[in-house]
Amino acid sequence: MMMKQKFLIIILLFTTSGVIGQTGPGGIGNSSTNMLWYDINSENIGNGAMVEEVTDFSGNNNHLVQTDVLKRPVNVTNVFNSSIASLRFDGGQSLTGGAMAAYNGVTKYNQYYIGSVDDLSLLSVPFAFKCVTPSRAFSTGFLTQFGLINAIGRRYGFVRRASLGSPTTLKVFQNDYNSLSGLMNAYLDFSLISSDPDVIENTFITHLETWLGGSTGASGTGYYMDGFISEVFAFNIDLNTAQTKILQNYIGAKYGTTIPTDHYDYEATHGVGLVGIGRDNNLNKHLNSIGNGMVRIQKSAMTDGQYLYVGHNDENYSSLSTDVPVLLLNSSRLLRTWRMDEPTDVGNIQVTFQLDSLSDFSPAPSAYKLIVDADGVFAAGATTYSGTYNAVTRTVHFTGIDMNAGDYFTLLGDEPVEIFSVSDGNWSDPSTWNCSCVPSGLNLVTISSFTTVNVDTDGYTKDLTIAGDGELEWTFDNNLTIQTDGLTIFGDITMPTGSITFAGTSIQEIDLNGGEFDFNDIEINNNGDVVELQNGTIVLNGTLTPTSGKFDFTAGSFIVNSVSAVSSARIAAVNVNAELSGNATVRRFIPAGVAGNRNLASPVVGATLAHWDDSLAISGYGFPDGCAYGDTTASGCYFSVKYYWQDRFYDITNINYVLENGKGYEIFIGDDLVTYSGTTIAVTGALNNSDVTTMNTTAWGTLGNPYASPVLFSQASTTNVMGKYFYIYDPASGGYQWYDKVSNTSSIPQLANGLLASGQGFWVKDFGFLTFPQSAKTSTNATFIRNSVAENGIQLKLTQDNTTYFNVSSIVFDHTGSDLKDEMDIEYLSTGLEKASSLYMTTDTFKLTKSYLLRDYADKTINVALKALTESYFTIHIADVASVNDYSNVYLFDQTLNKMIDLRAEGAYTFYSEVGEFDRFKVIFTNDVLSTDDFITTVNTGTEINITQLGSAIEISALNGFVNNTVYVTNALGQEILSPREVNLSNGSKLLNLSTDLKGLMIVVVKNVNGITTKKIIL
Repeated sequence: MMMKQKFLIIILLFTTSGVIGQTGPGGIGNSSTNMLWYDINSENIGNGAMVEEVTDFSGNNNHLVQTDVLKRPVNVTNVFNSSIASLRFDGGQSLTGGAMAAYNGVTKYNQYYIGSVDDLSLLSVPFAFKCVTPSRAFSTGFLTQFGLINAIGRRYGFVRRASLGSPTTLKVFQNDYNSLSGLMNAYLDFSLISSDPDVIENTFITHLETWLGGSTGASGTGYYMDGFISEVFAFNIDLNTAQTKILQNYIGAKYGTTIPTDHYDYEATHGVGLVGIGRDNNLNKHLNSIGNGMVRIQKSAMTDGQYLYVGHNDENYSSLSTDVPVLLLNSSRLLRTWRMDEPTDVGNIQVTFQLDSLSDFSPAPSAYKLIVDADGVFAAGATTYSGTYNAVTRTVHFTGIDMNAGDYFTLLGDEPVEIFSVSDGNWSDPSTWNCSCVPSGLNLVTISSFTTVNVDTDGYTKDLTIAGDGELEWTFDNNLTIQTDGLTIFGDITMPTGSITFAGTSIQEIDLNGGEFDFNDIEINNNGDVVELQNGTIVLNGTLTPTSGKFDFTAGSFIVNSVSAVSSARIAAVNVNAELSGNATVRRFIPAGVAGNRNLASPVVGATLAHWDDSLAISGYGFPDGCAYGDTTASGCYFSVKYYWQDRFYDITNINYVLENGKGYEIFIGDDLVTYSGTTIAVTGALNNSDVTTMNTTAWGTLGNPYASPVLFSQASTTNVMGKYFYIYDPASGGYQWYDKVSNTSSIPQLANGLLASGQGFWVKDFGFLTFPQSAKTSTNATFIRNSVAENGIQLKLTQDNTTYFNVSSIVFDHTGSDLKDEMDIEYLSTGLEKASSLYMTTDTFKLTKSYLLRDYADKTINVALKALTESYFTIHIADVASVNDYSNVYLFDQTLNKMIDLRAEGAYTFYSEVGEFDRFKVIFTNDVLSTDDFITTVNTGTEINITQLGSAIEISALNGFVNNTVYVTNALGQEILSPREVNLSNGSKLLNLSTDLKGLMIVVVKNVNGITTKKIIL
């Protein structure tokens, strides 16, 4: 069984003693002294959700992010202590933060870590700062290796190692370092275990970046950890002894670890968000604390040895309870409660509640009261205190509060009233509402008839009703959160921008009363229950984000609406604790263009060909649109929808055929045989809730994007021998466009990173499984292919007189390439249905659309074949020849006409061809100047060595790639013209250049273990 080491990181960076703050962990520090604070439990992220960003709660905005969806950690709960959240890293994830000026000039630090790391990990960096001094890079943090934790104390390579003992219990590991004295100390469970006085380093002159879960590393390897991280802090003040004890109690209460001085006994139920005040003596005291919660405790003076702490039960701070004193029955209290503990009686203290738009619930702020009770049941025996409300700061301040150890307390106010609009106005304007206030997440809100309310800020409500002739509109990109109940619309909603979030913990209903309404962005973040759409239609024009809970639209209608050339509406990644239930209609616009075949796919499960037939003319026997051509029998009718499997097309002959999700289809689309005016197609079926895997057998096959969202092929995975590239038929060019995952290049910009639109089909090669994870979805707009602009590498574009069709092939040099076929190459695809004639490269027994040659600076030739579909004049246009910097000259050799074309000088070559497939051309890369006179080319037969004359150059190639070959050239008298030289043909062909001054008959000789091959040439 793989064991885990558990230990705590809280980072403390110090420079000098300073002003005591109030808002950091345990109530220690503020934004000027608490330099960073990553508290995963305060993020309120759903269990199992991928985490793109971690908030810096210090107020310094050093947030950590991960833009790569495959490198994002996952949020998990119940790892260390009941429901405390942590980030799960499994050896490939990390979060990073950029340079922060606040970290410059730091002279010493103190670090801790809470989490677990696989004790078999070879090497990982759970946390580190990267800085530079005037002389070198500087890295501080932690490094794990072979079951040991290493405290990094200076530049790369220097560590102070300490064993954590038993790997099955939570550990607190600390590392402090003073750059002025050069002293570094390591602590385990708050006890010093090692000290090194010989580490000398300068001040951190410049901070570069921060790493969590892994790093870019000195060698760029990542050094990813396998385990969990819960919390990270950073200070720039020296902690006095009182602050140290408070911080230790914060750690002990939250994570259940043993601490040296334990003052708090109620961590079992109220161990979250602990803050404290206390005093050891006049030089070591802390009298004001709030942490990142909503309760501040303070006392103007304390005596030596006095401490007082409060922690809460982690209930939703915007939820209410009716457990209130019997004399205040029209009141409500916060569901969250706090509990106080003190080793000795402290006496009266001050308590302040910091409210926000979610928790400021009382219609009459003067009604706020502090209630204190010994057993936590406030209906009987509670003591009440009146306070002072400050509308500007949204605080309620109470003085003279005397509690006993173990007492419970919370905030009480009048029950929230229903708020309704009284005039047109902004959500944030109190004059818009009957209460002369701004609604909170605890209020029932109604948009009254004949009023229009604009969501001009991030707003909150418990429940929202839009009355008949009332209207809610968004003109800004703001979010409205419905906290508890639901949304009912009798009037209207106008939402060209912005978002709405359903964030309840029980059933939330969306009742549209039979209407159809356009929505922009919607988030489903219902923790543990369902959001139900009833009696109406949602038309989604933006993004649906399923974060948590089920979105059930079986009793309504849900439409994913993309009716322009770009994919605007989409379903974002469905998190593991979210679900979509019901059949959705996905609309997709196909833009106008030339008539021809297009590659389509169904983005839902259960759609039929009849759905496409509603918007497209589909030919087939017995189909509603009849037969486009051919006789009217089942065997003679033309079927316009096909799929490709094992190197052949299969017609779809049933109009009720179920379109297989993940499969691609080739369909002829056109108003006639020439043009297509564009239309929107729609399919209806179930949306995918999880990753989707599809299979291709041997040879070519058609697959499709399985989601109602654009996806990135670069984020998909392939198995077995399936090629890591795809083709899409382009009706504008009459040929194919492609994307290559290995090199992350594409034939056109629209396919960058393998971007596939919703409903896009594509071609793949060879047997294997293709998996699109939910994380492969992207917000990047995607289009169906209409036109092409060649890019990346040397381009050979073939055009034909009197047509608009064209074909593009590509030759690229790379240090990891091969002159033979390798995994970077893209194989040539021809099904017989394309309209464009084409060029392709040949090597070994393979045909290639894109060929990667080994960048070894040796002269090279590559064979280029022509497939001419009609008898015509053709032109090969050359692009990006200037990018080939390794060779002075690039030539195109026409073997049929014995013509050499200087591509750097000419840029294009026109020729005539009959119908057929011909090995006609060679492209030559050389630093020599070749003769441009007519050429005589003869190819040997009956031998495995081929000798080809290319003017004054000779190409030597071998079918089986012989390694050791000796080549020399003599004249007709047997005199040696080219001295013997060794030629390795294992990586393709070789080019030998002869002097252009040579004239007459020459004999080329190639020797290897199989014998001797000769060829006569005339210069």
